[in-house]
Amino acid sequence: MRKWKALLLAAVMAFGLIAGSFSAYAEEAPSDESVVIALSAEPTSILSCIIAGQMNDPVAYMVYDSLVRYNSETGEVEPDLAVSWEMLDDYTWQFKIREGVVDQNGNPFTANDVLYTFQIGTEGGLSFYTRNFDVTKFEVIDDYTINIVTTNFQPDLLTLLCVACYGMTTEAGVNDAGGVDAACVNPVGGTGPYNFVEWVPGDHITLERNENYWGEKAYFKTVTMKFVSDATTRLLGLQSGEYDINASVNSEQVSTIESNPDLTLYAGNTLTGNYLLFNCKTPGLDNVQVRQAIAYAIDKNVILTAAMLGYGNLTQSTLSTANPAYVENPNYLFNERNVDKAKELLAEAGYSEGLTLRYRYDPGSIAEKVGVMLQGWLKEIGINVELVVWTDATGENAAGDWDIQLNGAGAYMLERAYNCLITGSGEYLTNGWSAWCNPEFDAAVAKIKEDKLTDMAERGQALADAFFLAEEECPIIGLYNTVTFAGSKAGIEGLRVSIQGSYTFERIHK
Repeated sequence: MRKWKALLLAAVMAFGLIAGSFSAYAEEAPSDESVVIALSAEPTSILSCIIAGQMNDPVAYMVYDSLVRYNSETGEVEPDLAVSWEMLDDYTWQFKIREGVVDQNGNPFTANDVLYTFQIGTEGGLSFYTRNFDVTKFEVIDDYTINIVTTNFQPDLLTLLCVACYGMTTEAGVNDAGGVDAACVNPVGGTGPYNFVEWVPGDHITLERNENYWGEKAYFKTVTMKFVSDATTRLLGLQSGEYDINASVNSEQVSTIESNPDLTLYAGNTLTGNYLLFNCKTPGLDNVQVRQAIAYAIDKNVILTAAMLGYGNLTQSTLSTANPAYVENPNYLFNERNVDKAKELLAEAGYSEGLTLRYRYDPGSIAEKVGVMLQGWLKEIGINVELVVWTDATGENAAGDWDIQLNGAGAYMLERAYNCLITGSGEYLTNGWSAWCNPEFDAAVAKIKEDKLTDMAERGQALADAFFLAEEECPIIGLYNTVTFAGSKAGIEGLRVSIQGSYTFERIHK
């Protein structure tokens, strides 16, 4: 069987003054070779600060640099267009900009271009800017120094800046393209390792190595990104050699790639954690012993195999094990299936005669497979599970018209990690909350906010202590983290997973 490459994604925050340079875009000398990458969808824009979406990210990461860059191999936030940064106070971040950087047309990149990028992103109404990046003001100190002042204490700002929509453009480059709308399809204001060449709608985008790049030059001279929506066509094209890289491999195709000695399978952990979510207002599920009995009755390893073919990791909470806030609970109770313990807890809770619970799911999804398995496991301990298809997920979630569901949440920002569908509010929201109430949990979360911890180890442990309360009382049962698959010709290296879970190709090489 062909050896596969596991890509670690574990976001690590860096605070204080950090200096250095981003290196090793290519681990070999630049070549005259070309590479063809099959994407599952066509981008909607290449000016990523205006229109976001995972289909845009692979091109955006190649054309644009950011202030900082996430390295999925080391789990670190590294310098990119910013050579260093520091927190001047609880709300003010100061970034020192790399000197001598020019865009595709030769226009210099300065602190004013950082301000310009955020201005057009904010004016464009992109949700990442308006929701996550709450800025009071920007202060351009000089050509290569800028302060970003946030409205609230935001220690996870560096990780947020790694998202593709915060790729930087020059104002002069946008003007060269003919304005913001024109720059969405003709992005000459980027400073990344590749320059834009052409976009043929419905077919491909071509990029060329940026010979004036400030860092190490990219390995491939030309990159062609083909838009191939059909998964089978992408696989066949990879097998025949028409494509060098298949950016999106379905789980059903994993064994085909893994067993082919001429191909390499990539399996990248993402920040999406998957879990069983309980409606804690449902009679029976409002009892912690019933929830714990269900946790003992299920077999997580079987679920991991069914959902991710055994790739990835089991998780104890809503968080992926790759999340910066994830800490292993040494006293976690539910790692192993224990039917006898489950029956004992159910009897102690007063449900020795059993109960009936509704599990809602989308047909044909992994949720349906998990529901069938859950139905079998819980029948052994006297719980009848009715499998019910979602008809109006938003309305049914908001109304609490469900008992159990399979859910998933991606949390690449540390500040949002503890807020993944566990809350003491006791209310339902449209994305489904557990309605679990625990004053001790609420107090722990409030103290983290109040203490404004900037030391990530200290902050992570404080968050973990809060999560341990939830893990014991089981308003959710953590299952596994999502894995994303890609395939390439043997010998091609350097695929990475972005902070958002899609593959990036700016460092690919042979």
